[in-house]
Amino acid sequence: MIDAFLRGLESIFAWLIEASWQASVLVALVLLLHLILRSRLNPRWHHTLWLLVIARLLLPYLPESAFSIFQFAPSPPPVVTETVTAPIFNALPVPAAGTPLLPAPPAAYPFSAFTVLALVWLAGALALLILTWQVNRRFARHVAVIPPVTDPRLLKLAESAQQELGLHRRLRIIESSRVQSPAIMGLFRPSLILPKDVRARFADAELRFIFLHEFAHLKRGDLFLQWLVALLQILHWFNPVLWYAFRRMRADREPATDALVLSCTGETCKESYGQVLVKLLEHYHQHHSLPTLIGILEDKDQFKRRFTLIARFNRTAYGWSLLGVTIIAILSIMCLTKSKATESQDTAQPNPPPALTAAKTLLEAKMDTAARRVLLTQLQSMPDDQFVGMLQALGGTDPNFTALDIKISDENVQIAGLLANGYTPDHPKIVAITNKVASLQEDRKRLADGMRRALVIDLQAADARASSLVQSAAPTSTDLHAQILLAREDADACHVLLDKLQPMPDDQFVATLLGLGRADPIIIDLDKKIAQENSAIANLLNDGFTNNHPRIVSMRAEIAARQVELKRIIDGVRHAMALDLEMADSRVALLQKEVDNLNAQTSPLTKR
Repeated sequence: MIDAFLRGLESIFAWLIEASWQASVLVALVLLLHLILRSRLNPRWHHTLWLLVIARLLLPYLPESAFSIFQFAPSPPPVVTETVTAPIFNALPVPAAGTPLLPAPPAAYPFSAFTVLALVWLAGALALLILTWQVNRRFARHVAVIPPVTDPRLLKLAESAQQELGLHRRLRIIESSRVQSPAIMGLFRPSLILPKDVRARFADAELRFIFLHEFAHLKRGDLFLQWLVALLQILHWFNPVLWYAFRRMRADREPATDALVLSCTGETCKESYGQVLVKLLEHYHQHHSLPTLIGILEDKDQFKRRFTLIARFNRTAYGWSLLGVTIIAILSIMCLTKSKATESQDTAQPNPPPALTAAKTLLEAKMDTAARRVLLTQLQSMPDDQFVGMLQALGGTDPNFTALDIKISDENVQIAGLLANGYTPDHPKIVAITNKVASLQEDRKRLADGMRRALVIDLQAADARASSLVQSAAPTSTDLHAQILLAREDADACHVLLDKLQPMPDDQFVATLLGLGRADPIIIDLDKKIAQENSAIANLLNDGFTNNHPRIVSMRAEIAARQVELKRIIDGVRHAMALDLEMADSRVALLQKEVDNLNAQTSPLTKR
């Protein structure tokens, strides 16, 4: 469980690092565009460009593009794999009788420097998340207990401001001594928070501008963005570039909000609106740092720029911009995509000639046909139990068949338990279970017949494939010799495996298969159940139960039924191993025949 957690953590951290550095590149491009197009982009689009950075940090997958700017980034070195032919059985020690049949526990997950960094990142993110949640929770509790303002004057001004902006959300208006400038908060239930003395300091016309500004944040969705940025800042706490980017994003948000307010009130109000901001600066000085709170006096360092933009305001200051849309489209193609996979690694190793490829394909088809013919000859004559056991050992059985086998085994175990408890075979309960077993066995028989027909069809398809490839090309001498060498190694390995395993008792046989990683999951499950039931019987005997106690007799009957099922599956595995050897020998014989035919064709030319 810990290993899975560490693997998942490393995977998430690797994705965060990639997204973080790519977003940093995008931040640099956005800042460069702000510098170049300072007066050609209106305030709304200055802020909109930052949404591309948010998008890059959120996207888990990037589409491929030939125009991606990240194609110039260095790619990780390719993983080189090497195929090694080795015997399947290599003098592994055989466990002694009575050795538990459970596999050894997996090795501990290897710690690396990257694992440590991932854990440090997780600790920092959790600490920031807890701190942010506590601070916001404390302030939210304070706001929740404050009664809403009932002054008709303020409520009428607020309703009028909402109508001007076309805002149709219900919100509370409260007064608090903990804020020193007007602010809005609440993602789902927004509240407008005013300082205690705001009604005495500002006239109705001035309060209207304050309300319009705060409600404009609500209309633009700035509260949602504020929360989203706070969460992203927690996740990417290690990247100072993003911290600076989020600060600039908040600073660009205020001129965009000013532009939305003035687009509703008209150009004639820009001087009055600017005077309200100056008056707010004279009396209030708080900068709200909580992600739940957005105020009108955010980032005082940018007020000179805000006043300049207000003085230059015109009717296009919050409208659509063809230049802005074009820039966003270009940046999206360049920075919200990844480079296309190139074929440089494939071209490093030239493709083999078509004739050689066709020859290898034909050779593989002939060997596949020979193996299937051996398989069909051996399996078709077997009874259903042995037939299915072989297919289970070869990994070719239908999952439905395995499920039926398990159900039949469980029902038989239940019958054995009832008989051990004194029930007679004609008892209604045993008769009902017997009828159910008969129905399941009919389904099993139908599936087995379907598997036999499928084997015949597979062989016919393999024959047809080999026949269609005969005209393509003939195997070359070099290719044949290489293939026969590998086939002989495989056959030798099968001989060693068979000679070692077949004489073993069942417990040693299964233990060795477990060591080789070739044991059927059903064998492992049955072995565990038998061990658990034997342990339960031992505990009962220690508690004073006798061997002829009905409970112990029932459990012994269940163990006997499971051992019969286990024996059937083990016999299937032994038959499958013998079949593996026969198919390997057949493959060697087929390749040897191909070599002899090729030598016979070339010998007359040599004599001449």
